Amino acid sequence: MPIEELEAATAAYPVCAYGTDNWFFNLNGDYFDWETVSQCNIAESGPVRHRTHVWRSSWRGWVGYMPAWSTSGYSSKSRMIVRWASGCGTGGTFDYVAAVRIYAANVGFWSTTIYQSGSNIRRACGKTATW
Repeated sequence: MPIEELEAATAAYPVCAYGTDNWFFNLNGDYFDWETVSQCNIAESGPVRHRTHVWRSSWRGWVGYMPAWSTSGYSSKSRMIVRWASGCGTGGTFDYVAAVRIYAANVGFWSTTIYQSGSNIRRACGKTATW
């Protein structure tokens, strides 16, 4: 993830910079694969956890593709990277994008949602993930 994207996210959640990285479609396993990344001032943020979701395009904008947000455990490391995957369903062709939010224990609320910028993946995976 470019440092500029991390810096932009920092303005929305001042104790951490965060985003998604390595977003791709695994053709061998027929699934989406990505990482969520955060860089925090742990002294200010306290332990941090990530929440992620895959979104798909629709006539009304981005809508949820996975059944629900997936949430990691807490980490007390200043840099946290979590790897995620979601299965490809069947059906129509849509654009898909990964999204992330973070929660810092000392801040006490979830951050603004950040979408993977400029990396939509167009696939025939339907409206709902298989896993």
